Amino acid sequence: MGRISGIALIICMGAFGSVLQGQSGNLVIILSNLKSNSGKIMIAAYDDPDTFLGDEAVAVHMVPVKDIQDNKVVMKDLSYGQYALSLFHDENDNGKLDSNFFKIPKEPFGFSNDAKGRFGPPKYQAARFDFKEDGQVIQVRLKKI
Repeated sequence: MGRISGIALIICMGAFGSVLQGQSGNLVIILSNLKSNSGKIMIAAYDDPDTFLGDEAVAVHMVPVKDIQDNKVVMKDLSYGQYALSLFHDENDNGKLDSNFFKIPKEPFGFSNDAKGRFGPPKYQAARFDFKEDGQVIQVRLKKI
């Protein structure tokens, strides 16, 4: 009985070890409506509705627009799970989303699932998606108001 239990434990540990490997991958984001080659694309990934659009993103990625090929941006080594993405095109490269007096963005922006809000940004649930495999592709349409 002891030897069988030991073998079973080794098999279980091996299976568990292979589950732990590959807990992250690359998320490919295809941007549409990218109209200029200046500035950077700023991306924030959130895994909690309470922190959505705040300063506590679980992953942040910035890429100069001039370095983007085929409208693809890759977020590398993102842990698998549920996320909502917020993106904007920092056209003037000042590191922030410029807005007018009424807090309406002046620069192009977008969300995963092309989520839209009513009289403001979308809710986390509308933008949420499951990231579950390396190389998974999502599309985000940038919009300017």
